Amino acid sequence: MNFNTTIVLPIKGESDVKRFNHILRPSLDSIRNCKLLIVTDEEIDPLPTSYLPVRIVSDSEFNLPKMIGWNKQQAIKLLSHAFVDTEWILTMDSDCFFMFSGRIEMLMPNGKPFCNTTRHTNHDKWWYCSSEALSSPVPDVKCEVTPMFLKTDSCRELTSKID
Repeated sequence: MNFNTTIVLPIKGESDVKRFNHILRPSLDSIRNCKLLIVTDEEIDPLPTSYLPVRIVSDSEFNLPKMIGWNKQQAIKLLSHAFVDTEWILTMDSDCFFMFSGRIEMLMPNGKPFCNTTRHTNHDKWWYCSSEALSSPVPDVKCEVTPMFLKTDSCRELTSKID
């Protein structure tokens, strides 16, 4: 089967495991034609392996400096390309969920990911911090942070240039 998207999901702590089991996991039952990469040191059972190929990677495999919380989660999402062999990465959090049944390509009309944009988001701090870290201006039109489609090759190129 040809997969073009890997869902990347960092899970840290008992509350994340609980949210995954009660919110995201049930919606994964209806999603097809993608892979799932879970980055965690937590015990996750059972995994949806019969219909969605799953790989679990430990936090330690990312070789990050001492980081915690939100910053670490964002670094993991950007660096996940090292564990992905698909064209696209769909970053998610354990409290996200799918509101449709079917193939992941339903989120990609004309082969490009659907993106909900706005002039104001709930994540303005993320945009300003990212802009500062990348030394680039904050765009006028922004999209929400998670879930977010990332082009795997773009992540590789970006992280090769930034420490």
